[in-house]
Amino acid sequence: PTSASVCVRLRLTARAAALLRSPDVSTPAHSTGLPTLREPAVARRVRFEPKPGLVVADKYRVDEVIGEGGMGIVVSATHVGLDQRVAVKFLLPEAMRSPEVVERFLREARIAAKVKSEHVARVSDVGTVDDGTPFIVMEHLEGADLGAILRRDGQLSVEEACEITLQACEALAEVHAAGIVHRDLKPSNLFVTRRADGAPCAKLLDSGISKLTDAGDGGDDPALTGT
Repeated sequence: PTSASVCVRLRLTARAAALLRSPDVSTPAHSTGLPTLREPAVARRVRFEPKPGLVVADKYRVDEVIGEGGMGIVVSATHVGLDQRVAVKFLLPEAMRSPEVVERFLREARIAAKVKSEHVARVSDVGTVDDGTPFIVMEHLEGADLGAILRRDGQLSVEEACEITLQACEALAEVHAAGIVHRDLKPSNLFVTRRADGAPCAKLLDSGISKLTDAGDGGDDPALTGT
């Protein structure tokens, strides 16, 4: 062999020895003996578990989990100072990996706080738990969303369908008057409760993908645009 090829071999041998000594490589038993790069360890956020009896922010005692979606988990809770039932929504760790989703979650609270309407679910508080998980405190609603009602009961009566539609329009008018476009009106985002006389009372939910129409929102995102 030429002196040049010997030098190349020596450099390759030295490089292989350095890799074998490195803590960032390993040699699996089934491999050919060549070192392979280890997968970097990825820190996983531990999921916050709102168990019954847990007191959040020294104010809200968790009673039970009432729902879970792609972004968050919702619990029924009691304000310990006021003895008032509330609903608390926590953001899930999977959603917290995206700054955009966190912003949407907090935007829901800001938007709901701007609107004062019987037909828009009220938000009374926001905060974070000790591990950084954000939460929103909302009014506690008894009933079901319109999508679940339609799946369970089928077609509504003409009177009830008209009443819910008019209430949804009233909610949207209030939202629009506050400079907000909801962008995701659908049956699952209309929660139907009952008044004392049994009449329906619709509540507009999920303002997380709404758009503020003033310049402070930073512009529209077509990927979030709903119905």
